[in-house]
Amino acid sequence: SQTRGTRQAVLDMVDDYLAAAEGGFAVRSYQAVFDVVRKDGSTELLPSVMQSYVKDGNGEKHELSAVEYVEFQTDYNRLYWEYVEGNLDDAGTDAERRAVLRAAKELAAEQAKRRALERLGLEPEDYEHKGKNGKESVTVPYKYDGISEDEIITFEAQKALASSDGGFSQDEAIDIIQEMVDSGLSKEAAYTLFHAANSSWTDKNNPWKRYKP
Repeated sequence: SQTRGTRQAVLDMVDDYLAAAEGGFAVRSYQAVFDVVRKDGSTELLPSVMQSYVKDGNGEKHELSAVEYVEFQTDYNRLYWEYVEGNLDDAGTDAERRAVLRAAKELAAEQAKRRALERLGLEPEDYEHKGKNGKESVTVPYKYDGISEDEIITFEAQKALASSDGGFSQDEAIDIIQEMVDSGLSKEAAYTLFHAANSSWTDKNNPWKRYKP
């Protein structure tokens, strides 16, 4: 029954692709991505085959069944193309397009993993640490809590471009986030993005510290 379920899931993926192609979406999106890939000379910006397991907050591996794996891979593929469609057109240069594709790929993998863990009954942010009374279960806030996926991709792409010289400063982060605020990002989200850029940064130089959620 598991094999039949996996086969049907794959057939559904093919049907979805054909429907998208007939509607023109697949052609436009794929062409835009492949144009970037050809110029880049590498396929690393395209979706890849995911591993057959996911790791929880403790780094423990959880092997996926055939059906669970297809769901995992399908989520990853679908999210990647959704993110590409929503963000690639806003990139003006080849470098920006590459950065958007890389950010879309990384976020799609992360979100697919989070969904796989949730289907297994696990919270992605849960982990155990040794406290005074032995091991304690801890849930840490998601670093992008309250940030839309498009905003995450915008920030991560701009961060990657600014980091091309090997470093990323607080001033560079502030400049990127301020531009996003000017384009409609909430100040509460700006506060969160500042700390998502580097978890070791304190509120001392965070211009949006009074908007802490």
